[in-house]
Amino acid sequence: MRHSFSIKRSSSVCLEVTVTHVIFVHGTGVREPAFTSTFDAVRVGMSSVMPELEIHPCFWGERLGSDLHRGLSIPLYDEARAAPGDVVLDEAAQWALLYDDPLIELRLLAAGAQGRPAVMLGPNAAVIFRDALVKLKARVAAESLPTDAPPALRLPPDAVDVLVLWDRVEFDRAVLEGVHHDPRGTQRLEGIRELAARAITAEWIRQTLVQGGVPCTGEQRDAMVEAIVNALGGGEQQAKGIGADLVKLVTAPIKSVAKAMIVSPSLRATTWSSRVYRHTLFNLASPNIGDILLYQGRGDAIRALIAETVEQIANDGEPVVLLAHSLGGIACMDLLIQRNMSVVKAVITVGSQAPYFYEIGALTQLRYDDPLPRHVPRWLNIYDRNDLLSFIAGKVLTGDPPIEDIEISSGQPFPASHSAYWRNPQTWDAVATFLRRTGL
Repeated sequence: MRHSFSIKRSSSVCLEVTVTHVIFVHGTGVREPAFTSTFDAVRVGMSSVMPELEIHPCFWGERLGSDLHRGLSIPLYDEARAAPGDVVLDEAAQWALLYDDPLIELRLLAAGAQGRPAVMLGPNAAVIFRDALVKLKARVAAESLPTDAPPALRLPPDAVDVLVLWDRVEFDRAVLEGVHHDPRGTQRLEGIRELAARAITAEWIRQTLVQGGVPCTGEQRDAMVEAIVNALGGGEQQAKGIGADLVKLVTAPIKSVAKAMIVSPSLRATTWSSRVYRHTLFNLASPNIGDILLYQGRGDAIRALIAETVEQIANDGEPVVLLAHSLGGIACMDLLIQRNMSVVKAVITVGSQAPYFYEIGALTQLRYDDPLPRHVPRWLNIYDRNDLLSFIAGKVLTGDPPIEDIEISSGQPFPASHSAYWRNPQTWDAVATFLRRTGL
């Protein structure tokens, strides 16, 4: 659509303004309500850097995506299993373990208190801390934490329930052990606040992943931890140091995922947590794998929907940008290789497997070692080395002009890193720079 307006000088002059349209094409496994959540994040992110662009959805998953149905073909679908092997954990991997069981660090802490006399706790420390958590939940329900976060990044009240509803015996043991390790004596809760904030934040992100939403970046996650610590009465520099020391103390025994899960039965994920995670893993992985297999076999329908969306939106020749995530990037590149769509002036793939598919010979419209056709528009490819489903394009594909690869970092482990692009300012800075350089 073209918009006209008049500027009055000596006479009325009519100027025609051309609007650039951005069509968002989602990736594998995306259904509602995840699509709406993702598209909202894309719209907010794009508007923050280039508000003049018009953003449009291309939602193919609900109608054209795969369906696991009842999952009867998957052996042991309902059984939770610990990961085998001896995989040393870094910070991202520790958070991945927390997303599996948000209480794992506190369970480790509570296990150390077994056999310690309860009198060392002091008369009311556990009661005081539990009361602080109840007050925190009420504050969160009033949407006052943190005050500077956009609505999508505010903590849901039920995330606090991971501690409020936790077994009281284990809760009291964890508080006892946290107090015991405070160098300033009894009734000190600074260290336990840090672990509690990590547990609540992990539960928030776990819920987001379960619901198929867009997780925050690692930086935003850490800001949430700090906000919760402050809301629980912490925040001073000395207290922060004590909290960090306690985190190191608790996580030191976690040398591998397998070891952390077999140290003690009390450390194992609870039935509800591990079962939910197992179902989350399969219910998210199966649509992802299923959509990829379906696309390889019947991808024409998805490409046709993208083309139809382009034609409907740019019906009078206005420029279009395709912004595609994951499998959406494969579909868009196949379409642009297959057809010369002159209205598409640029394509941006984010966390996409298109380069990998090309290198293994699985890209349906282009054989390995064949260059991109000259009609393919300018291409920006954004990846995150923590996202195991993102790949580099410029090293394997040749085009004119050359493909631009931009690496960003969300600070999140996989699989959260695969969806965290949309709340990451680095993504939108890269997109805006590319589009402006392209003249859009």
